[in-house]
Amino acid sequence: MQFVTFHIQRSDGDVKHADSDVARFDARMYVRMIDMMFDSAARYHPDMEPVVLTSPCTDLSELRRTVQRKDGPAAPESIMLDRTLAQLRHLEDCAFDGPIVMLDSDILVFGSLARLFREDFDVAVTWRDNPTMPVNNGVLLLNDRHPAAVRRFFRRYADIYRRSYSRQADWYGDQLAMAELIGLPAREYASRRTVDVEGCRVRLLPCSTYNARPKAKLLHVLFPGVRRRILHFKADKKRLMRDYWRLHFSGTGVWTEPAELARILFKTGR
Repeated sequence: MQFVTFHIQRSDGDVKHADSDVARFDARMYVRMIDMMFDSAARYHPDMEPVVLTSPCTDLSELRRTVQRKDGPAAPESIMLDRTLAQLRHLEDCAFDGPIVMLDSDILVFGSLARLFREDFDVAVTWRDNPTMPVNNGVLLLNDRHPAAVRRFFRRYADIYRRSYSRQADWYGDQLAMAELIGLPAREYASRRTVDVEGCRVRLLPCSTYNARPKAKLLHVLFPGVRRRILHFKADKKRLMRDYWRLHFSGTGVWTEPAELARILFKTGR
């Protein structure tokens, strides 16, 4: 099983994310998150193959884990469109002889995905209650049952992005393109398990299980994998990722900033 992420290096003058909390993280921190994400995936998938899609000028020398690096054209001002095209190139080039998990770098995996991949689907996406962008593309699961169908689906996805959402090449255009391709009204995601998209069987997975945002509650922190397989440390939650990794994947079982943890758990009470 391949675990694939995308990362390019940006300078201080580059286009920033719409969320100011995301913009605070430097290149070294993003590389560290890639290591943590792969560590979590390897816990439950010991034979996994880590792949980083990136640009030729991006420095990945501080990665602790050996990865397959695949360079291609990418720029901060078109980062999401370039990520989509890099994912498509990887699908076209790779052998695709096993499942492929495409994840954002700010993610930790808290359980095996092997059973899910035994289900009858080609592509799995994660949905949430959002009328404009019901799909979050930080998690894409690509089954190897019918590689040709997956590749056709991804080509169509990239075509829609380039044709209809090129003005949002930096942020959010990928999610709008995916929603258009799937073609369901947002209100119907909760009641559908699988939808056929031009011959590709698309599994609809709830974000609450497979793309969940970590919560500042004691039981969620101590037992994050009880009902959640994938945690996504988006926006201001990125600061928690290192502590979750330290507690669950480093082997030390300790928090790096206990005072901050206590403040989160007991002051906010959320």
